[in-house]
Amino acid sequence: MKTQKRKPVKTKAEKKSTLSQGQIHFYLFSIFSILVLPVLYAKNALDPSLMLRLLGINIFLLAAMIYVFITPGFVIAGISILRQRIFYLLLAYFLITLFSMFFAVNYKESFFDISKTYAMLLFTAYASLIFTATPDWLDKLPKFVIVSALIACGIGFFQYYNYVIMATVDALPNGDPIIYRVKGLMSHKNVYAISLLLMLPFTGFGIYKFRKSWRFLSILAAILILVLIFLLRTRSVWVGLIFSTGVSVGILILYGKSFNVPGRVRLSLFIGIFIALSVVAALFVAGKHFDNIYIRQLRTITNPKASNNMFRIKIWDMSTKMVADHPLTGVGAGNWKIISPYYYEGYNFEKNQLNWIRPHNDYLWVVTEKGIIGFLVFLGIFVLTFYYMFKIFLSGTKTEYKVFSLCMLAGLLSYLSDSTFSFPLERIEIQVYLAIILASTVVIYNTFNSQKGFKINKFLFIIPVIILLSISIAYSYSALNLEFKVKRARIAHLRSDWKGLLTEAKSINTFFRDLDAEAMPVEWYYGLAYASLNDNEKSKEHYLKAFKANPTKISILNNLGQIYFKEGQYNEAKEWFNKALSILPDYLEANVNLSATYYKLGEYENALETLNNIPVKQRDERINKNMVSIEKLIRQQKEKNSHN
Repeated sequence: MKTQKRKPVKTKAEKKSTLSQGQIHFYLFSIFSILVLPVLYAKNALDPSLMLRLLGINIFLLAAMIYVFITPGFVIAGISILRQRIFYLLLAYFLITLFSMFFAVNYKESFFDISKTYAMLLFTAYASLIFTATPDWLDKLPKFVIVSALIACGIGFFQYYNYVIMATVDALPNGDPIIYRVKGLMSHKNVYAISLLLMLPFTGFGIYKFRKSWRFLSILAAILILVLIFLLRTRSVWVGLIFSTGVSVGILILYGKSFNVPGRVRLSLFIGIFIALSVVAALFVAGKHFDNIYIRQLRTITNPKASNNMFRIKIWDMSTKMVADHPLTGVGAGNWKIISPYYYEGYNFEKNQLNWIRPHNDYLWVVTEKGIIGFLVFLGIFVLTFYYMFKIFLSGTKTEYKVFSLCMLAGLLSYLSDSTFSFPLERIEIQVYLAIILASTVVIYNTFNSQKGFKINKFLFIIPVIILLSISIAYSYSALNLEFKVKRARIAHLRSDWKGLLTEAKSINTFFRDLDAEAMPVEWYYGLAYASLNDNEKSKEHYLKAFKANPTKISILNNLGQIYFKEGQYNEAKEWFNKALSILPDYLEANVNLSATYYKLGEYENALETLNNIPVKQRDERINKNMVSIEKLIRQQKEKNSHN
């Protein structure tokens, strides 16, 4: 018989020390990522949460990695989990994101995606290590999420009461429904809704796991989340909730024995899900007879002629053409917003539809920017996670592990469903919950399918990690600072304070980033200020730099045309106006300016044709008078030619 080597038995003091280290890491991790990160909010930034939370998580990870480094034996204790295949995929996805920068028109726009992807790689690995080192992590983690959910719901209901119930108007100044003011501490109502949805699986597990007060809090949090999700009217979240619930209940019905679910309960679940789906189907069919905003919103999900759906379909179709042109390399991380306008021709977009800087579909976003290989690796992360989950379901592990994994499956399905219609890949708080889902799944899977341990040189590991995190911190701080200053520059612009605008523009550091949150180059603010101060030469210089940073921003193309027009270089002006109109044929300002340019060149028929291209609803009295005047000139010119 082969003899097995016995593992050295730890003393009580050693066990207590290891447990203490794991608990400290766990509490630091949970308090920051679940309670602190979601409330980081900078109202003076263009996006009040994105860059601040990226900065926050980078600083936290740097501190955590240093703490891991100085904690004796902590990393070594559970580091074998990092040999699970999912970490190879996460690493490969990060490297592809990094490599895609070399194919970008504006490589600086890749830095955000690189920094975020690297942070999530480390965050998932760190979460896996501390869950492994904390024996009772499954008892504590849901409690942190339940508390966070109650806080988030409290903020949401407070806003709903103040902004919706007490509202004196039905819509915001931009035309959006007043419900868009309810966004918690997120940047947008829809981001708030998906963040709530990702908390729901943890509350569901809390209802199963806990007793007495914590069960009551779990039920309360789940009810509040469901009510808010209903009130927020975010269709992608509704779809995610219906889809994930249906699949999860279906698994319980089919594999109930593995979860120790009695047959009568499985039958009740089947009847319940059948009734629920029947009600939803009935609302789709008969809903047209009811004048209810929630039913109308539900019915638009499958209506391709709904305004938002039509625009999404156009954007998605356009993105497939980008993939066909850049199948292997993609257009570079962060560069979809720069390259996509080249594909606008034929889609009849309106100017107010050009503020989307993402395709509102994460799968298309990944494949357009990182190519097919990057897309396959991205999908592979989720496919492998599903594989782990189903292995857990069919294993002989603890029932509570299986139930928790089923809850995480619901969360992952919700995330992937929302990814079809929105952009959770961008949002830091959403990615944190995704990382927790991945980490918890791999930790449970590792309990019965562990990998062999391996040795690691701490110095070789920690030095590159600290260097990359330090660069990420510098980037996210610089990008956040840029947003503060750009917002002040915009205020100066609104006040026509051109010297103030120029001062703010000069104070912005563009080493790491030269576009603002809406893809407008910082150099444009310089150009606008100098143009308003009648310094055409400097204005043109900065507008040309802005064009280099983002060659498809139509306002820059129009501004360059105006500068050349002022200088009397009408042929050059005509080229810039035509570039703007090649992206957006209905661009009013460029059409008017191009017509004036043709007028100056004596090309009256082209001037009139250009004005005729302006949709009738956009024409004002000034344009109509110009058309009459040009028609008169054309007639006079024809009469003169006929006499000659």
